[in-house]
Amino acid sequence: RVRWKGYEIHPLEVGDFLSLPLMGLVPEDENVKKSLVQKTPVVLYKPQSPAAKEFMLIASRLSGIPYQPRRRFWFF
Repeated sequence: RVRWKGYEIHPLEVGDFLSLPLMGLVPEDENVKKSLVQKTPVVLYKPQSPAAKEFMLIASRLSGIPYQPRRRFWFF
């Protein structure tokens, strides 16, 4: 979870500290809280939200299954 506040440890420093590669950076997203209230995973509740996209990318990296975020098409 990343909020990009001055008091937080930079994500790259976390990876160095743990001696592990970072799989992704999940941004702060209000939709995560809303999905918890609905008892629905954010990837189903709001699949186009920033956090849901990042969770899907992390899952893709872990599983080795390619993930391409859907593009939203607007007519107007």
